Amino acid sequence: MYDAVVLDSDGVLVGLSDQATLAAAVDRAYRSFGVDPDDDDRAALWVGTDPERVRTAAARHGLDPEALWTERDRAVGAVERAAVAAGEKPIHDDVAALDGVDVPLAVASNNLRETVTFVLGRHGLTDRVASVRAREPRLESLARRKPDPALLTGALADLGVAPERALFVGDGASDVTAARRAGVDAALLARPGHDAVEGVDPTHTLSTLADLPPLVRG
Repeated sequence: MYDAVVLDSDGVLVGLSDQATLAAAVDRAYRSFGVDPDDDDRAALWVGTDPERVRTAAARHGLDPEALWTERDRAVGAVERAAVAAGEKPIHDDVAALDGVDVPLAVASNNLRETVTFVLGRHGLTDRVASVRAREPRLESLARRKPDPALLTGALADLGVAPERALFVGDGASDVTAARRAGVDAALLARPGHDAVEGVDPTHTLSTLADLPPLVRG
């Protein structure tokens, strides 16, 4: 039924990062510039922010926004990779089901490319994934995050697969929206015990990646 599968990383392949650990990394980024951040400062560098909020926070403290965001990505990326190495951000058990998917795989993630490739290497998935599209540690990269379809369409271009022949597997509303904008079928991974995702209409809903091989085969 499908000629390729593109997957999100965080929440699909591996667990989500500890929020307190990420917050501490954001604080360290500010303090490297001599700034003691408040809640507004933290929100400006949090997941889901945008370039304008980063610029506003940087201007408030007389900082260069590009330098601030680059330091934020450096600090957050370092703690995430350390968590993976320590086994605190484990791979999901059902990822083993990808062995039964006999079409090319790619990853499209809003996380840093360095972190995603580290995850794949740590868990022996590097050779299984033909393309990785993720962020670089630059402020401009925020504009290409999902729900923008750029990461997904880039992965499909790498694979040489038309959007209508591909499936994107994600665990969030932004994943489903990105797939729709790219003209790709969306599979929402809703593992038991995870928060429900509302306001989107995926093509398929999966409770586990074990549901993926028969879906791909059709």
